[in-house]
Amino acid sequence: MTNKWQSFQIKNVCNVLTGGTPRTEINEYWDGDINWMSSGEVNKRRIDFVAKKITQKGLDSSNARLLPTNTVVMALAGQGKTRGKVAILNIETTCNQSLAAMVVKDPLELCPEYLFQYLESKYDELRGISGGEGRSGLNLTLINNYEIKIPDIKIQQKISDILSSIDEAIQKTDQIIRKSEELKNGLMNELLTRGIGHKKFKKTKLGETPEGWKILSLQEMLDRGMITGHLDGNHGELYPKSSEFTDAGVPYISVNNILDKRVDFTHSKYLSELRAKQFKKGVAINGDILFAHNATVGPVALLKTGYPFVVLSTSLTYYRCDPSMLNPEYLLNYMQSEMFKNQYQRVMSQTTRNQVPITAQRKLFHVVPSLEEQKTIASILSKIDEHTRINTSEKEKFSKLKSGLMQDIFNQKVQIN
Repeated sequence: MTNKWQSFQIKNVCNVLTGGTPRTEINEYWDGDINWMSSGEVNKRRIDFVAKKITQKGLDSSNARLLPTNTVVMALAGQGKTRGKVAILNIETTCNQSLAAMVVKDPLELCPEYLFQYLESKYDELRGISGGEGRSGLNLTLINNYEIKIPDIKIQQKISDILSSIDEAIQKTDQIIRKSEELKNGLMNELLTRGIGHKKFKKTKLGETPEGWKILSLQEMLDRGMITGHLDGNHGELYPKSSEFTDAGVPYISVNNILDKRVDFTHSKYLSELRAKQFKKGVAINGDILFAHNATVGPVALLKTGYPFVVLSTSLTYYRCDPSMLNPEYLLNYMQSEMFKNQYQRVMSQTTRNQVPITAQRKLFHVVPSLEEQKTIASILSKIDEHTRINTSEKEKFSKLKSGLMQDIFNQKVQIN
């Protein structure tokens, strides 16, 4: 090849294979020492391990074949976003028939990592040639005939180095995020059951807690004035019609606006101020805790807004705290805890729909330490949240950087020397 980019059909530069599945009802075909990859595992991108293994008998009895490292695999079918996704093998493995395996014929002419990155950049195009959502998926003929653009091998390697280094940065950031989440889950369980510096404990309906802590139902918290407002967005006849939404005005918030324990107004709907003021319930203000109670149950958020108020959809309930008795950030963290989740999941198991009605919410119990300890617990957990948020933002920056670079490089808008 020369320094000029050339077009090749995949069949000219790769041997394109597929796999097979040994009969699942025959036990001696499974749990051997030969790796076997399912199509869903393509989402790992870089295959260092697979969930299942087959025996030599399983391999011999099926169309499965052992694929070498550096093979690029693509999902031929799959629900959701799986079809058209690619991965590269860091291990030898067999695979099922829903994957196409591309084994590079000459690594001195085509770098497998380059092929992987190139095909990943063409995800939308590959889904398009499979007929969009109306057809069963890709097939070996379509892949064999698919054209890729290939520069000189040295340029390929340089492109691979650039893009894989961003992949590595994303992966490392992902690991930090996972460790932060694991740390928070462990700390949350410890802080909400043992507190800080307590020596004496008591048994309660929610398990063992420090002496002096209160276990109160939401109704009791309302009666004591710890929570001054608790209403959902069930607006009845006032429910807005689609024609009433505008491009600006008062935000109309649904569960889809809850992102990372905050309200994301980016894709919010709006109502005119005149229309929004007609609502008498389900109207939240800055500092309220929002709880998704219908269809998608569980997400919580602390509402931080400069708007005088926002209107909630039927999927959300607000909890308004008296901060002299109940710290909103403490409540936010408690409502993410297993202690709270276990309670509302029991309510959901008794119904045919995913919902925790407002009356059922008022029967759920909350662990309430002293106000000062609430603030300390909230501060500790919020610092971990902020660390996670910063790293999530970094990951998004890396992902956007890579997406832009891929488009510029593979469309030859930038020159790689």
